[in-house]
Amino acid sequence: MTSIKDNFYFLSFSNTIPAVNIVDGIFFTICGKVIVHGTTSLFLDDVLWVPTFSVSLLFISKLTTQIIVIIFILPIVCFRICRLG
Repeated sequence: MTSIKDNFYFLSFSNTIPAVNIVDGIFFTICGKVIVHGTTSLFLDDVLWVPTFSVSLLFISKLTTQIIVIIFILPIVCFRICRLG
């Protein structure tokens, strides 16, 4: 989920996606789905666009389905895109 439009590659508006309820009970309206251009070779699809959300959330499972190695060396997180073949 993100509210930051800087890296949007494609935006699909929707009013049929239900609102998101976060831990403190606040509901946020989802305005659409986007494809986010993370790096020159990394695109994340089906990212929820929530304009009123104050932070961006990224699920690790979303990255690992795109053959990305994630290394946690706190406070640094390193993402490495692996190529097959």
